[in-house]
Amino acid sequence: MKTVVLHVQLPDSVELTEQQLQALLLEKLSERDSPAKADSNDAASEAVQVPAKDAADIRHLIGLYYAEKATAAMDALWEENGWTAETMQQWLREKMRSSSRKAS
Repeated sequence: MKTVVLHVQLPDSVELTEQQLQALLLEKLSERDSPAKADSNDAASEAVQVPAKDAADIRHLIGLYYAEKATAAMDALWEENGWTAETMQQWLREKMRSSSRKAS
């Protein structure tokens, strides 16, 4: 037979029958053994602790990853629309003209 020690704190005013205590024990054991039913806070508390330097490096790598994704998306958009460096220069000239009109 297996002996199980489970720490459950109950107020002194709570009086449970043996059957109620057994039901409570089984409930707590099922919560412990069933990670799918565990509270999301439990998952967060089991997160891996990462040193600050490593965390900064990881954030930097994630930033690079999303920057590359954004660059690839823009490259695809430019390719799809047939835009060139001349298109960009034309946009800049249009913006400068519209800004100078508003200033007048």
